[in-house]
Amino acid sequence: MQAKTLLPLLTSRSHATGAVMSDARTDVIFDRDVSRCAAQVTPRAGSFSASARPVGDRVQVVTYDGQLESPRAFSLSVSC
Repeated sequence: MQAKTLLPLLTSRSHATGAVMSDARTDVIFDRDVSRCAAQVTPRAGSFSASARPVGDRVQVVTYDGQLESPRAFSLSVSC
């Protein structure tokens, strides 16, 4: 499936530079290596769940509706 570039809402002190969505996964891209950082993701829809995995200069986020991957809006916090 084709990747889509997203325009995330970033805080003023954020090191995130953008995001790319491919299928149900969203890669949030940073200006530095975040592979040793802790990432916490919160879906913005009530009954959804999500996972976040730091890999290199990005955090891979997947949101779920039950057991099915389902792209949804989320908030992401990364602490290094």
